[in-house]
Amino acid sequence: MGHHQVGQGSDDPPELVPEDRGAFFSGVPVRARPGPGPGPGPGQAGSGSEASDLGLVAEKCHLPVDYLEQIVDLLHDKRQIVFYGPPGTGKTFVAQELAAFLAGGSSERAILVQFHPSTSYEDFFEGIRPRTDDEGRLHYELRPGPLARVAEKARSNPDETYVVVIDEFNRANLPKVLGELLFLLEYRDREI
Repeated sequence: MGHHQVGQGSDDPPELVPEDRGAFFSGVPVRARPGPGPGPGPGQAGSGSEASDLGLVAEKCHLPVDYLEQIVDLLHDKRQIVFYGPPGTGKTFVAQELAAFLAGGSSERAILVQFHPSTSYEDFFEGIRPRTDDEGRLHYELRPGPLARVAEKARSNPDETYVVVIDEFNRANLPKVLGELLFLLEYRDREI
């Protein structure tokens, strides 16, 4: 089985074996100790090849480079992964570091969204929101959420990598938040 929960077994990271549960969940364990803020990403001053940049991520996350390479390979193959385990084990830290690495160190192309029980489709993708004008009149407008904004940027720059890290994924009512996007996550080759 490709899942291994954080804190179980030996100190060595387990071998990652992609599982195919509709290609939605590929469990990835994480054991990390947060370090200082993000370092240079690919193409930035102080960085070398992609492998050495991943080496910087590995050093900051206290994980072996080959383990992070497996995670990056899973992302290239499956396009999504889920880190799971007990609170405080560094899952979000590692996810953010990998996102920054994959996005070339650009905070514009690697974003963090935190789900909570009241998160909705309107919050995450797009929804109608009230606003008042200068004269105090109420208007309603369609506003894009973080996923729609990133998708639009990615459409405008298809040669760049964009990464969305969703923190506290399990706290939200996923059908309510993802709506028809759930179909796209499960069947990425099809349109809805």
